[in-house]
Amino acid sequence: MSDSPFYSLDNQGNLVLRLHVLPRASRDAIDGLHGPRLKVRITAPPVEGRANDHLTRYLAGELGIGSSRIHLIGEHSREKTLRISALSPPERERLLDWCRRRQPGALRDETKKTGS
Repeated sequence: MSDSPFYSLDNQGNLVLRLHVLPRASRDAIDGLHGPRLKVRITAPPVEGRANDHLTRYLAGELGIGSSRIHLIGEHSREKTLRISALSPPERERLLDWCRRRQPGALRDETKKTGS
């Protein structure tokens, strides 16, 4: 499998996400790509780890997994890498599908499949 710009699997089968995080946004949102990274807007300020905690909880909710399974790397930067661990094969496939749907052109491809 070729790696996408913002996600990959490591050699233990963990999902690795590369993000560009924008703190102090007006709302929490996944907002397309920023270069080779997935852009995520969060409302929390980048003070005393609040943005990182909020990011972890927000993504856990979006991905439907426990926040304890998300491990943050590069905690003092907008450019973050997350590792999502302890994935069963069905969870891994579900999360890979979630990532694929956020690739450029994915919405256009889904529209073609449904005939909308």
